[in-house]
This record gives sequence, C-alpha cells and structure tokens, in this order.
Amino acid sequence: MNWFIRTIFFFTCILSTTLLLAQGRGGVGGGGNPFGNSSQYGNSGGTLASRDSSSFERVPDTVRITYVLAENPGQEYIFSDTLLNQQFQQYDPARKRLLPYANLGNPGSAARPIVFEMQNRRGFDVGFHQYDIYNNTPEDIAFYTLKPAYTKAEYSQGNDQNDSRIDAVFGRKFAGGLSMSILYNRLIHSLENSALTLNQNIFYPYQSARHTNIGLGLRFQSKNKRYDAFLRYNYNQNRAIDHGGIIASAVTDSLLMNGDTLEGASLPVYQPAETSVTNYTQQVISYTHYYDLGRVDSLGNVKRSYQLSHEFQLTSSRYKFSETSPDTAFYSAFLITDNRGLRQYTELNAIENHFTISTSRSKENNKAVKKQSDLLKVGLLQRQNKVQLEPIDTTIQNLFLTGQFNFAPNDRLNIQTYTHLGLWNQAGDYQIKGDFFLDLKQLGQLKLYANQQLFEPSLIQTRNYITETLLWDNDFRKTLETQIGGTWSRPAWKFSVTANYFLLNNYIYFDATFQPQQFTSAFSIGQLIIQKDIQFGRFHLDNIVTLQQNSTSALLRLPTLMTQNSLYFEGYIFKKKMFTRIGLDLLLQSDYFADSYQPAIGQFYVQNTREVELYPAVDAFFNLKVDRFRAFFKMENLTSLLTTDIYYQTPNFPQKEMYFRFGIVWMFLDANTK
Repeated sequence: MNWFIRTIFFFTCILSTTLLLAQGRGGVGGGGNPFGNSSQYGNSGGTLASRDSSSFERVPDTVRITYVLAENPGQEYIFSDTLLNQQFQQYDPARKRLLPYANLGNPGSAARPIVFEMQNRRGFDVGFHQYDIYNNTPEDIAFYTLKPAYTKAEYSQGNDQNDSRIDAVFGRKFAGGLSMSILYNRLIHSLENSALTLNQNIFYPYQSARHTNIGLGLRFQSKNKRYDAFLRYNYNQNRAIDHGGIIASAVTDSLLMNGDTLEGASLPVYQPAETSVTNYTQQVISYTHYYDLGRVDSLGNVKRSYQLSHEFQLTSSRYKFSETSPDTAFYSAFLITDNRGLRQYTELNAIENHFTISTSRSKENNKAVKKQSDLLKVGLLQRQNKVQLEPIDTTIQNLFLTGQFNFAPNDRLNIQTYTHLGLWNQAGDYQIKGDFFLDLKQLGQLKLYANQQLFEPSLIQTRNYITETLLWDNDFRKTLETQIGGTWSRPAWKFSVTANYFLLNNYIYFDATFQPQQFTSAFSIGQLIIQKDIQFGRFHLDNIVTLQQNSTSALLRLPTLMTQNSLYFEGYIFKKKMFTRIGLDLLLQSDYFADSYQPAIGQFYVQNTREVELYPAVDAFFNLKVDRFRAFFKMENLTSLLTTDIYYQTPNFPQKEMYFRFGIVWMFLDANTK
C-alpha cells in the first residue's frame, strides 16, 4: 500500500499549492431535490440532468430558466444553470452524474452502474442498454418558456480532435404559440496514434467509439390555450469498435493480477485489427397533443383543467454486431461455423398509441413558475412491436392501463405516484411507485419512496441468434423488483443521508460462459449514501460516500465502498472579474470482482478471475467563468505518476494513464433577458 500513501501525500501537496494561489470568495446556495429520483413517471428513458440533482445546490444560480415537458405541460420546471457545479469538469457521461458508471477504459465505451439502481420497465424490451447514458429520449426534450432564444454550447477535447465531445441546446419561443427546441450531442473517441504521451497509454490500444444524438421538438399552443401539441424527433447512433480486452498469458498473467504495467511493452488484445464493430441506431417520432375542457378566465388561464390527450409514437431501432475475424478463444461460446465471421442483427419497429383523461388544478402562487397542486390521470396504452431476427420475425402486442396521481398543495408537501398494468402478451406485468416529500423546516427535508415492478425478461435474455444459429431459447419467469428507501437532508448543513433496500426475485444475469441464467430465489441489496459538504472560508470539501451490501454477491457484483471527494478553492480573482474553482477530485472504490464485457451480445457478465482492486484515482482541475463563458482544464489520473499499478473499472480494460483535457461552455441569451 505504499503507492496509496504516496498518492495521499501527492494529493496533500497539490492542495497546499492550491491554497497558496487562492484568492477571492465564493458562495453556496440552498434548495434542490433529493438523491437520484426524477420527477418523471412512467417512462424508462433518460431525464434532464437538472431533474436528477443532489439534495442541495453547492453554488448560486447564474440564470434561472423555466421549461415544460410534453408529458405534463401544466407543470413548469426550473432549469438552474449553475456557475461551476460539482460536475462541471466531468465531460465523460459516465462521470457527469451524481453516482458514476464504470466503462471500458475510455469515454463512449459500454457502461454499467457501479451503484445498483432499478431501471423502469414497461412493455417489450430488446435488452441492449450498454450505451443508454450516451443517448437522448423524447422525455429529454425540454420546451423553454423564455421568449428570447436560449443557446448553450459545450466543447471538450484531449490533445487530439478524435477525442472530443460536443453538446448544444437551443430553445426559442415564437409568436403565435410556437416553440422550438434542439438538442445535439457528439462524442468521438477514435485515437489513431498509440504513442500520444498525455492522452494514450503506450502499452495498450484503446477502443473506439462514436455517438451522435439529435433531438428536435416543436410545440404549438392555441391562443385560448385549450389545444397544446408537441412534435418530437430523436435520433441516436452508437458505433463502437471493441477488441475484447487484454489477453491473459503466461508472460502477462502475474503482472496483470498484480495490476502492474509492462514497462515499454505492448499488451496483446483479442482483436488488435479492430474488426469487431457494433452499430446501434434508434429513431423515435412522437406526437403528443392535449385538448382542455376546463373553463378559461378572462386572462386565458385555466384554474381546474380537464384534459383529453393522445400520444402517437413510432420507434425504429437496428442493432448489428459483426466480427470478420473472430478470435476462437474469446468467441468460442458462440458456435463459429461461418467463415465470414460472427454476426448478430436485431431490428425493432414499434407503433404506440396512448390515450389519457386527466384533471389538474394550478397552484395559487405569486411566483413566475407554473405549478400544479394536484393531478389525476388515467390512460390506455397500446404498442405493437415487430421484431426481426435474421432467421425469424415475430410480433408482440402490449396493452397497458396507466395511472398517475400527484398532490402538492404547497411547497412543503409533494406526493407523486404512478402505476401501470399489462393486459395482453405481457399480461400481469405491473409497476407501482410513489414519492412522498415533506419539508420539515428547521428539522430538514424528508423524502420517502417505494417502487415495485414485475416484468418479462428482455429479448436478448430469452432468445439469441449468432450468425443465424440459435444459441439459446429460454423460458424464464418474470422478474420482480422491489425498492423502498428514503432521504433526509438538511440544506443548511449541506448534509443528506439516503437509505435504500432492494429485493430481487427471479433475477437474470449472464454467467462466465456468456449464457443468461435465472436465479429463482430472492436476494437483497442494502445501500447507504451519505453526502456532506464542508466549507472553510473559500475552501470546500465535497463528499459522497456509498456503502452497499449484497446478500448474494455471486450473481450481482457491487463494490462495498465507494467515495467521491472534491477538494477545491472557489472565489473571484482578477479584480472579481473571473470566478474560479481550483482543486482535486478523488474517486475510490473497494476491491471486488467486477463484471466484464462481451461485445458479441452487448452484455456485461459475471467473471471470477480478475479482481478490480482499490485504486485512488486523483484528477486536478481548474475551472473559470467570465460572464457567460466558462472553461475547465483538467489533468486526469495523477495517481499514475506515483505507481506502476493499472487503474481498472472493468477487468482487462485499463483506464488511461495521466492525460490532459480542456473544455469550454458558452451560453447565449438575449441582452434584455432578466
């Protein structure tokens, strides 16, 4: 553990330098939402980052922008675009979240959660989720209520343009009740020069990824506000080149087991020619419209709303994996019988109609944000899924009853519930969940929640063809997942504690031979997440500590301990013209046999040969803000300067050694915007 001591010493030295250079003063605001619980119900897609925030804001807001979502246009949300929040320098989507994901060593690679979380399930599921954190869904398209245009552009890069990320958001409200929203994301990691000194380990060829996401939204609201329509289009393309990781051999095995590098050598991988390619394309067109039967006052406002709504959605997705020269040792489980190599192709075309009847009442308040004091919604959802596997086609029909009830008479109390029940091919599937939030004033804020869902296994778990050869055809039982938990927070203390309990029945996983298996008994997971921010004048120490205990660790591998710490100075310099944050990030997790990845099926699987060992990954960053321009400069994995150990999140897929990254963010608003 001498390397651990040297790392902590190095951490302290850099902190001391930071303290000597520091000037100015920053601040911390209050408010926000409890841990990781979105305000959206009844969907399995992504949500805006501002609706998945921590339990208190660490910095004051610079611009407060309101927006609505097509799922419930009667409720406005505040998009709080903060100065330099705790995730500003985290350009990688696997880290740009409250609790991080583990990837395959580079941005854009397949990723999985390190801290267990339930994924909302409703209806037929193909089962490819390794790129979910890089994609957008219709629920991510926000319609801003500002009259002037709002534009936010972000760009980050290593020392090669083939290692870059672009994010852009545009929102504009026009005359005549029209609004437009545009989302664009592009992530590229395709380094060709293996000898780059700062962005690339010279002993290991990293994998390539290219993700493109486009979201377009149009809204029309009639002059009397009775008719409201939303047209949304989403396009996600995920392209990855995987080599399968490092090959264990008699020469490398002992060094890899100890986590040591091969000085000046090149570690062999399964597919060095980069012939293993995954292409996953998803397109969604959604048209959602409402007609309000409520009474309209002289100002055009509806106090009690009675709405009829209909959503029509078309989904088209194509998943293709191909390997032209497969390594027989790595792919032996997939019956290589074709000299053209391996191939998997899955196509899904779905048509969905969702009819709802709802009533809601607008909350009486003097604030500019429109809120609902209650909402009751019931509906019927029909979805036809046409699935094409290379040798066969099949059609699966979904029919669900849906319901939602929200009650928020004031800012201190908020109750949200959602449920659905399956009636056709997946009859018996259900989900019921609810959140209860209570502001206890001086005693803090309390949030309690529960979630239970019963769902059919995904397609990849039940049936799979490789090169037109049936590998498995399983008759698994439905999986039952239950979660109960709560968060108590005290914003004035910058403190919160979250406790979760999960009970899983008929859990399905992929074993070391890449085959799906079902554990027919029940097992549980307990979680404790503690967040505490400490401030000494201009210096801050932000901390998140996660503890997990799994009653059956042979099936679901999770680290027992994970800590996220950020130590920084925050304040103004250059005559209070530039706001800065200078500091260090530390990510550390305990030893465990983490899941590895098999690109042929796009799944993480349980393995028992490589343990991901404790490694204190330290990053240094310098963030700055001048007016509406922001930038960060970041040196990642400084720990590699002090040790020969390799940093792993996924076995046989090393993280990069020390490398540099920079990013800029520019926000544009009309000059008269308040």
